[in-house]
Amino acid sequence: MKASKMLSKQTPNMLQVNFPFKFSVINLLAWKAIGILLFENNKIESALKYFEKAVSFDSKDLETKIYIGNCHYELQVFYIFIFQE
Repeated sequence: MKASKMLSKQTPNMLQVNFPFKFSVINLLAWKAIGILLFENNKIESALKYFEKAVSFDSKDLETKIYIGNCHYELQVFYIFIFQE
């Protein structure tokens, strides 16, 4: 894709760029990876925030939902976690 097609519009405060791939996949993997690192280092509350952000990009990602459930378990929050689509 040519650079002229990627740069679609320029506003005073930001530059809007159209890439040929979806950012949601990259964002999902980044938020989930940070969450996993925090979870493994026993920073459960921080990890939970990152997993919830990752799930906002892909609500069907079961691995992230399992990590969210594990975070709630580790924090001893025993209420029903409902998977939303």
